[in-house]
Amino acid sequence: MIPIKYLAIALDPIHIGTGGYRLGRVDNTVIRDFDNVPKIPGTALTGAIRSYAAMHFEGKRGCAGKDEPKDEKLRQCGEPDCPICVTFGFSKDTEARVSMVSFSDARILFFPVSTMIGPVWVTNPMRLNEFLKKEKYTDDGKIKAVNDPKLPDKRINLGWVLFEVDDGRLTLPDSQFVSLPSAIKNNIICVPNNIFPLIVNANLEVRTSVSIDPFTGAALEGALFTYEAIPRTTIFWFEAIYQDYAKFNGAKVNDYIKEIKKKSSSVNNAIDAAKAVVNVGLKHCKILGIGGMNTRGFGRLEIIKDFQGEAIC
Repeated sequence: MIPIKYLAIALDPIHIGTGGYRLGRVDNTVIRDFDNVPKIPGTALTGAIRSYAAMHFEGKRGCAGKDEPKDEKLRQCGEPDCPICVTFGFSKDTEARVSMVSFSDARILFFPVSTMIGPVWVTNPMRLNEFLKKEKYTDDGKIKAVNDPKLPDKRINLGWVLFEVDDGRLTLPDSQFVSLPSAIKNNIICVPNNIFPLIVNANLEVRTSVSIDPFTGAALEGALFTYEAIPRTTIFWFEAIYQDYAKFNGAKVNDYIKEIKKKSSSVNNAIDAAKAVVNVGLKHCKILGIGGMNTRGFGRLEIIKDFQGEAIC
């Protein structure tokens, strides 16, 4: 098994809803992690990537989602050389196969916030340590910036709250963040762990929409609703664990690799083949988006860097 870590940027606001309405400031809220910070669930990533990859490979549209026994066109093929059924798994009648790739949730690493000196991107020690997979940063209760922001009285407003910035500097490893746009990399601020969720939730994008009467073309009375979204230029990270298909079906692995080589000539083994299928889906996320309200300017997500880790076994 090989882990690969991905760094991604939101090109549009992203809305992954909780499903249903709730009382409060916003009708449709986004899904959140244990610390009350919004995230993109791994299920949303897997579903979008699988669907877009199935569009790429000819004759595999039926393999994109749940098997539908009543409609032959929507049935998963379940073939041992299918780029979609092998890579993402399938369940058809009495047959089933586990996925060759497992996705984690996409967690916010850097979150954009408006300030008196322009936008900055906020993070915290816990999230930096999770991404780097080492306890490099400690939560000392201080707010530190990558560069000297030249603030009056060493204070900065993160949203509507004023904070004092420490004289110490935040140092980030170039090897991990060299692919970040300079406008983001040079304007990163690290805040205490307990402050980060408050800043994020106070600065989420909230939009208002209304249902339209199909007969009059006017707004329906009482059909106004609001919804949250993670703002564009938010930086996410997530991880994918790739398994070797040769260890599950060695007799058919060459057929699987050959099928994917028709679209990607750089494939040399089963793990390369699974990565090629996933990368096809990820590239389409930059165009077609992920989550809800894609037709309203939401959802586009672009991978800006991936890091391959050491083989687990």
